[in-house]
Amino acid sequence: MRSFIFIAGILLLFSCKKEELSPVVYGLVIDKGNGLPIAGATVLLEKSEWIENEEVFIEMAQVTADLHGRFEINRSAGYEFVSSEMEFYRSIDHNRMPISPQRDLTLELSGQAWLQIRVLNVGEKAEDDLLLLYPRFIHTSPLPEIFNGGEIDQIVTGEVRANEIWNIRWRSFHNGVMDYHQEQAVCELGDTTFFLLTY
Repeated sequence: MRSFIFIAGILLLFSCKKEELSPVVYGLVIDKGNGLPIAGATVLLEKSEWIENEEVFIEMAQVTADLHGRFEINRSAGYEFVSSEMEFYRSIDHNRMPISPQRDLTLELSGQAWLQIRVLNVGEKAEDDLLLLYPRFIHTSPLPEIFNGGEIDQIVTGEVRANEIWNIRWRSFHNGVMDYHQEQAVCELGDTTFFLLTY
């Protein structure tokens, strides 16, 4: 009986032992839009400190992802996080990740692109014509852009996520009749895509 208790105690001790952190971190940086690796992305190894009641992330080391988006980085002392950055990419909420016991990490970046919409009234014009445009640009109000009157020729530009199908929706009102429209656009990384909206 005593031998059983002793063995059970030893097993409990080992099961409660804190899992050691790997001295090397391996990971992958990918494009959130298409899941492809991002070659040449900068990977930062950071430490967290509290300064004046605010958490501040201090860069400890830096490496560059290879042609396959993979990286390897040595761990430093302290509470550590890994994040990444790249030209024409925007960090997303979970881009900065704590370094947990597992070795493999996947960091996601959202590609940046821009969409320029030209709104042009080419039909039978009336002063009470109305168009409500829902471009869904990033970091803009969900409320529609409103265009009143018959003589409309305006340009609206905003940031969108690259390499994703982007829905452009609008409603037009003419002589008391409402029409609903939707088109799609895919904007390439770092580029501005032009879209002509006529009604």
